[in-house]
Amino acid sequence: MRTEIAYLRDQIPEGQTLRFTDQWRKRLARTASGVGWKRLGEISTVAKAATIRGWHRLMLKGKLGKKRAGPGRPQVDAEIEKVVLMLAQQNPTWGQMRIAGMLVLLLIPLSPRTIAAILDRHGLKPAPERATDWSWKRFMTEKADTLVATDFFTVDVWGWLGKTTYDVLFAIHLKTRQVKILDVTEHSNADYMAQVARNETMDDTGWLKKVGCRYLIHDRDTKFCGRRKEVLNAAGIETVPIPPRSPNCNAVAELSNDN
Repeated sequence: MRTEIAYLRDQIPEGQTLRFTDQWRKRLARTASGVGWKRLGEISTVAKAATIRGWHRLMLKGKLGKKRAGPGRPQVDAEIEKVVLMLAQQNPTWGQMRIAGMLVLLLIPLSPRTIAAILDRHGLKPAPERATDWSWKRFMTEKADTLVATDFFTVDVWGWLGKTTYDVLFAIHLKTRQVKILDVTEHSNADYMAQVARNETMDDTGWLKKVGCRYLIHDRDTKFCGRRKEVLNAAGIETVPIPPRSPNCNAVAELSNDN
């Protein structure tokens, strides 16, 4: 009999452990209880005596044979994973601890190690490396629903007193390509720019509010001044100057300007 057992164990690939069904666990537990726990420790070969004794305790409590979870930690709910990925993508400078803290506020307890595993599984780098991986193209792609680009073009009007040049401020919603003439003026100074920002962020009539703008792209023209930025930020809109030496980053607005 021992020779047969030795032969069967030799057929198991090296490093692989035996897996028992609940039916076999019950059978081994019943047999072991009849042999005696002390004797079991001397003769048991397929599993440790302590393991079989644990199966016996579960069997007496009626817990052996119930549906068991797979090996390892239970999987995180898919909806919770979506929240983790959303927080990481929208806030590239946030690390696992910061994300875990925000989840606590949302009543979602999740350890930083689990968050790190989720980010790794979806190919997202940890902070601060994730921030440096935030390319302009990726930003434009992922935020298209809430992105609006703005720029100026000029119009020359001839009258009795000669030529007058007007600045035309326009904007374009990147996803729908909807273009809006925001205002026309001869003097696009700081007061004028701040007032246009107030008009276009009003809850009922503001066009930027209507299209769901959260990010407003513009070039580094001095007309897009600090006072205008303050008004937009107060309305929940972040201004995004294009990166230095990157003239093509506002290409959507520039193309609309040419047409």
